[in-house]
Amino acid sequence: MLEDLEGKAWRAITHHPRGRELLSFSCHFAAATEAAARRLVAWLERHGNHHVTLESPAVADAGDWIVRAETPATRWTRVGVAQWAASLRAAPLAGEASFMGWGV
Repeated sequence: MLEDLEGKAWRAITHHPRGRELLSFSCHFAAATEAAARRLVAWLERHGNHHVTLESPAVADAGDWIVRAETPATRWTRVGVAQWAASLRAAPLAGEASFMGWGV
């Protein structure tokens, strides 16, 4: 899912009906343990100024902890999209968490 994220995200912005307005990227991860999820939450809040929420397996009705992140609303440039994509690729997953998807 992280393969060519920059290109796919840039195309999503440029083809979005409100692409010239302020938009947010959202993404989510699944973590095997609470500790891994909390490390990811802290990292996302420090890198990229994401608003992050954490859902326990019981709340998420899933087998994993779910980490949801959203960027501040921004008028995106190609450089900004590249930085966002790079920050997600650098997220500390360490075999304990997985990138599950993104959207605009």
